[in-house]
Amino acid sequence: MGLSRHKLLLVAVSLLFLFSSGSSLYLQHRQEQQVDTFYRNIHWNISQVMLDSQRFLYDLQLYRAGRLAMETLSLDYDLLWNRLDIFLVSSETAEVRQRHGLGKTLARLFDLIRQLEPQMEAGQLQEGGQLTRLQTEIASQTRRIEQIGEQILSGHEREHSVNQLRNSLLWLQIWQLILLLTGSALVAALIRANLENLRLARLDPLTQLGNRRALQEQLANTLQMGMASALVVLDLKRFKQVNDLLGYQIGDRLLQTVANKLQQAHGSHAYRLGGDEFAVVLTTREGGLEARIDALVSLLHFEFVTRECSFELACRLGVARVTKQDADRLLDQAILALNQAKRSVDVSVCWFEPAMLQQLQLSQQQLDLLRNWLAGRDPAPLRVALQELTDGQGNVMWQLALEWHDQGTPCEMRWLQECGVLGPVLARVLQAHEARHADGRVLLVSLDNQAQLAHVLAHLSGAPRTPLALLVPTLQPDALLLAGLRQQGCTLALREIGSQTPVQLAAGWPVRYWLPQGDEDGELLQPLAQRLGLLQLRPQPAQSADQG
Repeated sequence: MGLSRHKLLLVAVSLLFLFSSGSSLYLQHRQEQQVDTFYRNIHWNISQVMLDSQRFLYDLQLYRAGRLAMETLSLDYDLLWNRLDIFLVSSETAEVRQRHGLGKTLARLFDLIRQLEPQMEAGQLQEGGQLTRLQTEIASQTRRIEQIGEQILSGHEREHSVNQLRNSLLWLQIWQLILLLTGSALVAALIRANLENLRLARLDPLTQLGNRRALQEQLANTLQMGMASALVVLDLKRFKQVNDLLGYQIGDRLLQTVANKLQQAHGSHAYRLGGDEFAVVLTTREGGLEARIDALVSLLHFEFVTRECSFELACRLGVARVTKQDADRLLDQAILALNQAKRSVDVSVCWFEPAMLQQLQLSQQQLDLLRNWLAGRDPAPLRVALQELTDGQGNVMWQLALEWHDQGTPCEMRWLQECGVLGPVLARVLQAHEARHADGRVLLVSLDNQAQLAHVLAHLSGAPRTPLALLVPTLQPDALLLAGLRQQGCTLALREIGSQTPVQLAAGWPVRYWLPQGDEDGELLQPLAQRLGLLQLRPQPAQSADQG
């Protein structure tokens, strides 16, 4: 499609050149006609000037001989005066006045006859040497005008002007030819550059796989030909931890390794959607669908080895079978299946089911309820569940959890983050908690990652009256986030502690609590937590409270 547009552009440039060449020939013919018209106009003006000056000179001689009345001479004088005046100021004669000194000669003749003006107005010329001298000079200038007029109006002068015009038009055509050749080269280069840009626009620069745009276009073609059986969208488990703990360079190498494996196994049917998400189009020529899914899981379950470390990689897959969907709907279904796999701890492959669309609609309805509540239009759709914790020193604190009023199911922090309402919702919940509970207990809010911590701090209005502790799995260096924690007066609790925890405490992170992920971790890491001065939190399942 893009190539056809470029060919049309090249044809358009060629037609434009042909049109301009034809136009130049037409303009040449018109210019020759205009030259003829110009010279006929000049011929008439010069002829009239010569005729009027000769008539006035002849009548002047008759008047001095007593054979012509003053009235007739005055009429010829006025006619010559007006003729010279018009010729010297008219724009039509401006170009010819520059030739061979014609303008200066006519101006001199005009000055001579103006010297007779007082006598002409008096109605009588005074005989004498002055009049004779004027008559002689007028006769001399008249002859000079005749000579110049014959030179200008000769065929040689006209032919010279026409040849100049033709030479100008010839050079115009030469430059138009150069323009055609240059334009053709530019269009050819543009075609090559745009084809390369089209290829790069469909290519992921890191992995050299096709990107989302390439997937949508290729998937539409494959569906139209009836060659696709399923679409698989997958991501890598714990990829964010790889980036956070080992660095983005290791993460990029891991993505390239996965991409190479997918390309070797599936060729041009493998794509990278972005981040750690990939897509694979399974065609109808490759055998059983379930067997190919198992092979894909096995392909991406391998040990990734670097000079720094080695770890076992696994992936999660969302699979959408091809029925009668278009490309966009099929991709949406595969992404929904992948999201379901992300929510499940033990499931690596999730097949799309229509019930997922219902869950998506429910999520949208719940998001609308939250937005209306935040805008003050509806009552709170969430219920706050509080569970008691102890910190090992006899101090009791509340751990906050959110549940939906109508269903009693948990409202996950990750879902709130994905919907972009985590900060506003928690800020509103904390305000309601401060209004109802003034017992001075620390309130612990469990978060899934450090990014959620930044969202919460961004929406807290000043230091909370209730002591607030924010629970995150791990921490990464972030000066701005550390400054926000200090400003808000919040403390932190960690789910995981290790060799980096002392460094974080030395850097000033307000980590005070540790909530182990299980009894085994609690026993193994308890000595480390004590050396670091962290208070180990323990749940009290028998004590809990609900807050509407």
